Amino acid sequence: MARSFDVSNAPRKGRPPASPTGVPVDARELAQRYAEDVVTGAAVFKPNAPGRCDLSPRGFGQRQRLKARGVYVGERTLLATTPLHVVAIELHLGARLRRLAGRWTRDELIAVATAACGVEPDPRWPAVLLADSSGRAFAELQPLVRDDESARVTRSLLAFAERGSTER
Repeated sequence: MARSFDVSNAPRKGRPPASPTGVPVDARELAQRYAEDVVTGAAVFKPNAPGRCDLSPRGFGQRQRLKARGVYVGERTLLATTPLHVVAIELHLGARLRRLAGRWTRDELIAVATAACGVEPDPRWPAVLLADSSGRAFAELQPLVRDDESARVTRSLLAFAERGSTER
């Protein structure tokens, strides 16, 4: 007898529906638990390397280089923006396990657009290199899914850092 599996995007047992990234659709609400201000955007990012996981044959070497440079945060990182901060939350097991990877104010953050690896070149979808105010890079990420929320967060990061650099 064949088993049937529910692969729909419908909520189960009171949980919100999952997005294509495996994170609950209410990513802003999830990020709000770690933010001190109102979350204006939240999206899942991955390392700036080809493939969808750490053991991907195409992206393994690139991920190891990111780790060696110290810019690998995690395989899945929820980046959230607020008017005053950027919050990074490491996600594990489909967002069931979470760890605050960092929280930065505008004065502490530099964000630079860089070419996204492993995807078709598109200037509308850059990867983002994040660094602290001293210029030490600590994350190089690209959106996991190219959607409106990812674009909003990416634009916000780049504008956020640009605003901060003009005020210094």
